[in-house]
Amino acid sequence: MPQTKKESPEDGFSFLLLDVQKKVQERGAAFMSEMAALMWEHMTPDERWTYEERPRNKKQNLSHADSKNKFRPRRRYCLWLERVLIRANRQTSMTQEIEERVFALKHQNSLKSLLLHLVHVNCCCIHRIAGYLSCEIPLAELTIVDGVKKLFHVFLHLKTFLSGWRFHDAWIQKLVPHYKCLNNGGKYVEK
Repeated sequence: MPQTKKESPEDGFSFLLLDVQKKVQERGAAFMSEMAALMWEHMTPDERWTYEERPRNKKQNLSHADSKNKFRPRRRYCLWLERVLIRANRQTSMTQEIEERVFALKHQNSLKSLLLHLVHVNCCCIHRIAGYLSCEIPLAELTIVDGVKKLFHVFLHLKTFLSGWRFHDAWIQKLVPHYKCLNNGGKYVEK
């Protein structure tokens, strides 16, 4: 025996709904535009955005229910704005941290005798025959008062050069001192 849907008992709301539909049909399009204008005035900008987005999405055939689509122009703008704010916050926190460290030092003694390291990377391009050319990384140890104390050089092939490497104190011992490089007639040798 086929199952039939049980009819729900009619309540007062369904009759009210039918009456409202009849009145709307009788009054016509002018009444609907007036009602929509009143609703539009009381909407928040987020609620309005869903309706403003429909014509833009019509070309892309996106459904209205898909409100979390990451390809929407507003969503893209919000992500870009968020990235800009994160970058600005990171930069301000970095400058604040540097200022705090500098002010924490005793300016008379420790800042003058503080040992600083300066790293400069000379990257070479890809050669059409030899593959990769060497990469020179000079390191200078210096202080504010004495100037440059030591110079070191290291030569790497770009194939072995890892991205995201960090400097360790143990690497100083593997570097070639600058004066040994100059004594070889300008020819730099790996050691």
